[in-house]
Amino acid sequence: MISRPSFVVVSVLNTRQQTPVVKRSVSPVYQPKDATFDFPIYLSLADKLGAVELVVWDKDVLRKDYLGEASLELQDWFKD
Repeated sequence: MISRPSFVVVSVLNTRQQTPVVKRSVSPVYQPKDATFDFPIYLSLADKLGAVELVVWDKDVLRKDYLGEASLELQDWFKD
């Protein structure tokens, strides 16, 4: 298996943050200081929250390639 430099973009509402690129690893591990993000979430917006979206990218010299994604619905976290 070829190791690929990769990073993750984390999005909530219209805010995006990303991890640093991890090189030479087929199973990258991100240190908590590099992969802990704060997103302001207000209870008054609970019906509009949507999801936390995680998109994994491969970073090449000339471009980035999509590797996959996952999402976690936030609306259920704020029920009654």
